[in-house]
Amino acid sequence: ELDRIEYTRAKALAALAPHLPEELLEEALAAAREIEEERWRAEALMALAPRLPEALLEEALTAAQAIGDADARAKALAGLAPHLPRTLLKEALTAAQASGGDKAGEWWRAKALTALAPHLPEELLREALAVARAIEWEDARAEALEALVPHLPAGLLGQALDAAYEIKSEQYRAEALAGLAPHLPAELLEEALAAARAIELEGVRAKALAGLAPHLPEELLGEALAAARAIRHAEARAEALRALAPHLPEGLLGEALTAACEIGEWYRAKALAGLAPHLPEELLEKALAAAQAIEQGWARAKALAALASRLPAKEEQEREQALREALTAAQAIGDAKAHAEALAELAPHLSRTLLKEALAAARAIAARTIADAKKRAEALKALAPHLSRSRTLLEEALTAAREIESEEWARAEALAGLAPHLPEGLLGEALAAARAIGYEEWRAKALEALAPHLTKLPRAQLYEIWAETLPILAQRRRRDLLVDLRALTPVIAALGGEKAVAEAARAIADVGQWWP
Repeated sequence: ELDRIEYTRAKALAALAPHLPEELLEEALAAAREIEEERWRAEALMALAPRLPEALLEEALTAAQAIGDADARAKALAGLAPHLPRTLLKEALTAAQASGGDKAGEWWRAKALTALAPHLPEELLREALAVARAIEWEDARAEALEALVPHLPAGLLGQALDAAYEIKSEQYRAEALAGLAPHLPAELLEEALAAARAIELEGVRAKALAGLAPHLPEELLGEALAAARAIRHAEARAEALRALAPHLPEGLLGEALTAACEIGEWYRAKALAGLAPHLPEELLEKALAAAQAIEQGWARAKALAALASRLPAKEEQEREQALREALTAAQAIGDAKAHAEALAELAPHLSRTLLKEALAAARAIAARTIADAKKRAEALKALAPHLSRSRTLLEEALTAAREIESEEWARAEALAGLAPHLPEGLLGEALAAARAIGYEEWRAKALEALAPHLTKLPRAQLYEIWAETLPILAQRRRRDLLVDLRALTPVIAALGGEKAVAEAARAIADVGQWWP
């Protein structure tokens, strides 16, 4: 009971804090200090901190230092830190150093350092770095180092890097190296790269290389690429190559492509897709051959989509052929989600002819079973943003959505995906398809997607559609009608403004007692 009262008092103070006049702030601080439960006292101090004048901030800091619970104390310090005057920062840092103990306390010590770091003068940053290095829990230590390093003078960066080396967990060491990298000079980046290469877990090593890649000088990128090629695990090597690709000089891209071609099919596709935007023209043919050799449909579609869009205009026929291959591969994918993802990747690059073929393939999906209906809906949603090039194709897509009969949820999904891309002339048809959905949840989903676009119609046309729609809605049960009206509120507002919405609400209230 006491805890609930203390919680309520803290929340009330937090809600009042932004609105209190200055003369009541001292009283509010006194009320916060009287809260016995320390975690709620910390909450109240944090909420008041932005409003307190310098004289009261000293009292607030004293109150935070007096909190016995390590994580509550650190939490209060983190809230106070951005508002403290320079004269109180030394005390706050000392208090942060006293936080810790269990893992939660160590995390809050790191949070307090994070909050203090941007405000510490240079003479306190050395001490703050020592506090960070003393954090026992390595994930919290890595976070504290990342927070401090942007503010450290050049003379302390070597010590920060040493602190990262000291982290035994390879995962947290990699995170610390990636966090430090943007702030390290070239000579320390070489050391950081050596530390990354020494990581034994290949997935973690790849992440460390990815974190370092954007910051490495050109003379170190060859060494980073060698480290990526030395990774035997296919997924990790692909990730490292993808991360390095945007930063490699042209002279190293051939070597990176060779490394990608050596990877098994699934991750080869990922590596090729990552390299594709950066390959010079003379390497595209080799990359395309590597993609065409992939047997797995989804992987081949992904790689071909990335590469075909890069083929120069003079090779239009080859580009179209590669995209046709990719489309064929995508159509052969059995899993609905993967099928849709492949189409979504391909669609921006497809010519009108191939878009028509893709849409025809989507319509050809029977949509009688749950799996087929899902696949057709996902395919239509993936293609929808790119069909706006042709009204004819959008009409076909809308027909394909309306033809999904047995699985109404899939019809709703397809209509919702198409809604933002339909021209005015097709919105009435889409609304009719949505109205025909029997199950209220899915009907509401389709109506909600269509409503914002219906409001853009000329008022006379919108009124005509509404006049057709309202009698149909009125035949439903009360619950169904209310769901539909909620979904179509933007239409009511577009026709009659806020007054019409208010009148509709009153009418619903009036008949609510007797309408079944």
